[in-house]
Amino acid sequence: MGRTLSQLLAVSLACAVAAPVRASEPAPAAPAGVESSASEERPAEDVPTAPTEAPAHEHGEVQQAHARAEQALAAGQLEQALTELNYVLAAAPSWAAAYRLRAEVYARLGVAHAPSAAFLRAEAQDLAYVVELEQTVADRPELERRIDALYFQASEAAQIESRRRRLRAPAMVLTALGIAGIGAGAFLIGITPSDKPTAFGHRDNDIGGVVALSTGVALSITAAILGGLALRQTRRDRAVTHYYELAARRRVEWTGGPLWTRAGGGLQLGLRF
Repeated sequence: MGRTLSQLLAVSLACAVAAPVRASEPAPAAPAGVESSASEERPAEDVPTAPTEAPAHEHGEVQQAHARAEQALAAGQLEQALTELNYVLAAAPSWAAAYRLRAEVYARLGVAHAPSAAFLRAEAQDLAYVVELEQTVADRPELERRIDALYFQASEAAQIESRRRRLRAPAMVLTALGIAGIGAGAFLIGITPSDKPTAFGHRDNDIGGVVALSTGVALSITAAILGGLALRQTRRDRAVTHYYELAARRRVEWTGGPLWTRAGGGLQLGLRF
């Protein structure tokens, strides 16, 4: 009896030791070329992708500003058109159509303040941006010729402007001489004539007065011409400075609207640069 019980205990211990060894063995691999039905029936998972952002020039605010610039240009409001286009190009610096429209604004400014090297160069630079951004633009050869012509005209305009800026001092000197000549001539003609006329029947002071008066008038006319050219150049330089400041100025907009929260409602105000 004791021997039989010891044999049963030995058999049970052998089974207990052999069972985990068989459980830890890997499952037999499926034959090559045969896929499990579970993998065939499981649907492929959708891989999430990042949302694609629309180009900057397609945003609503940018499109509206571009439309306002076109309307302002058609109405001859060049400063308003330039302000809108500067805002557009700050938001969408790769939009060739906006550069082309701003080049047209600079072209009109160049005509209004001719000769102006600054506006001619600005127009040429914007057209160069159009050629660079649109490699397959239809009128590329025409634009390139226009750019070369604009830079040549700008070089000539710069020389003319440089000469006109130096006319202010000569104009002031000629003005002073002209006033002095007119005053001297009037004085000589107005004094009491001498009793002995010359061989031509005129008195010496009358001849001197007419000469001085004529010289003064001629100098005054010359001074007025030179002064007018210098004044126009000064106004032209001020216009260029003004539009440069306009290009560097940030656009400020107030925004507002209702604001609803869990605690109640209110008014939301914002300042956009």
